[in-house]
Amino acid sequence: HFMKKTKLFFYFTHESDGTATSEAMMNKTKILFYLGIPLVLSCILTAMYFSGNIVLQRLVSPVLPPMSPDAWREFGLLENVANIIILALFVLACYAVRIKRHLLERVGFCVLACMFLFVFLEEIDYGTHFYNYATTDEEYNWFLPKTEWSQELIQSIDLDTKPFNLHNKGDAVDTVKKFMDVGAVLFFVVFPLVASRFNNRWIRYAAPDRYVILTILVIVIMHFVVHELGDWEKDVVQAAITAGGPIPRELGSISNNLSEFRELNTYYLVAVYLGNLVLNKTLGQDA
Repeated sequence: HFMKKTKLFFYFTHESDGTATSEAMMNKTKILFYLGIPLVLSCILTAMYFSGNIVLQRLVSPVLPPMSPDAWREFGLLENVANIIILALFVLACYAVRIKRHLLERVGFCVLACMFLFVFLEEIDYGTHFYNYATTDEEYNWFLPKTEWSQELIQSIDLDTKPFNLHNKGDAVDTVKKFMDVGAVLFFVVFPLVASRFNNRWIRYAAPDRYVILTILVIVIMHFVVHELGDWEKDVVQAAITAGGPIPRELGSISNNLSEFRELNTYYLVAVYLGNLVLNKTLGQDA
């Protein structure tokens, strides 16, 4: 029942009947999914994080001493919206295994389901930080300014515990990011532009809609905006420290890891592609 309802949202991203009205409606819906939603979501989270309001900032990415700083962001909106999207990808892939008819399709979606489940577990550190949060006797004050932290609280911060996952080990993070960047350009920019030149039904079936390039533009633009804001915020804080005056704003818990914003948009990119592939496309039809 949920999947039938979800399919309605993707209906107009499918092939139109050729009429001007349906074509216009399809294009508007594609713009909504490929441009509007990721842009609005990114702008809201970015505005909250850089608002200078400690409550809004920490809702996006909290600060939770004495827990390990590596785990702080895992409790915020930014990380958990991404986790919901990954979980949705897993559900979509499982649904595809059930409804698709070609054996190779079903095997492929089964592999994807396993991969998304692995990514989800990696992203939540296999639940370890949630377990630590739930079982500790410590009291966490989500919105206590750093200027009001006691020396006892500062000294009790866990600087030894590292995330329980594989993708944050050594140089793995940078390697994964570079791989994802190259893969995104090839699959979501080059592939949809050249797929129509091939008559192979598998290529046409797997090719993303050209509108997906709009989502890529959102990722690139918001990546630039977020890092510019991050540099500006650091300059403001540093200038205040140098002048010996009051610090006007507090640096957030991901000030040195702002790529988390791009990561969210990347998961959304995969989700809107997979949603269209699973709910609208049939092998043998043009995209």
